[in-house]
Amino acid sequence: MNKLTLIARILLGGGFVVFGINKFANFMPPPELSDEGAARFIGALVDSSVRFWELLAVTEIVGGLMVLSGVFVPLGLVVLAPVVVNILLFHAAGDTAGLPIALVFVALEAYLGFFAYRSAFKPLLTPGTGPC
Repeated sequence: MNKLTLIARILLGGGFVVFGINKFANFMPPPELSDEGAARFIGALVDSSVRFWELLAVTEIVGGLMVLSGVFVPLGLVVLAPVVVNILLFHAAGDTAGLPIALVFVALEAYLGFFAYRSAFKPLLTPGTGPC
């Protein structure tokens, strides 16, 4: 494994583990959202009765640990992909102040998925029914 892949794994996996744990422990203050609609949306997610915020935190922690540890990295990338897309769309449509960080997460996910671990995803994109 080259150094760039290791750095990308540490940044992406570590970022999601830290932000996921922060949803439970609140050791970092929440960022000020520049858009009132975005603030109301996040408030609704946090206050929802279906425990969405906690589910998101667990998803971030588990996916981040898979990527960070090097165990099941492709599966961790698949778990984190919808989270990364939603982070990007949230910041592109509402809170544009967080867009640079969202773009960093997208770039890290794209590098790891499309370049570093391409061979793990190649069978998924091969036409045919496989060995069964």
